[in-house]
Amino acid sequence: MKEENTRPVLSISLLCSGRNREEMTKCLDSLMTIRTRMSSEIVVVDTGCGPDTKPLLGRYADKVVEFTWCDDFAKARNAGLKECTGEWFMFIDDDEQFENTDAIVDFFNSGEYRKYDKAEYIIRNFIN
Repeated sequence: MKEENTRPVLSISLLCSGRNREEMTKCLDSLMTIRTRMSSEIVVVDTGCGPDTKPLLGRYADKVVEFTWCDDFAKARNAGLKECTGEWFMFIDDDEQFENTDAIVDFFNSGEYRKYDKAEYIIRNFIN
């Protein structure tokens, strides 16, 4: 999905277990609102998806990293980080999603990100 010889501004690494296909698809769709509006890449870390899920991942991801789950989120996140090429790195899990990505996209597209070493966003749990 990304152009050859260009470094994306943002790498998004998604830990994907494939346990809930509907939630995973919502997550991926919400990431595409970033992916299509700014210089970015999506690297999916497959921590146990079934064969029926892998083609879906390929439609969204720039790269899919196979990872044998070992009960260690840090190792899985680091496996994704190793494959990312962007200036900035963001991670997300397949049971999370963005309602609105305008602030993130605006932060990067405006160039404001160049003033900072890190950024964060608020996560809300709407279930509990």
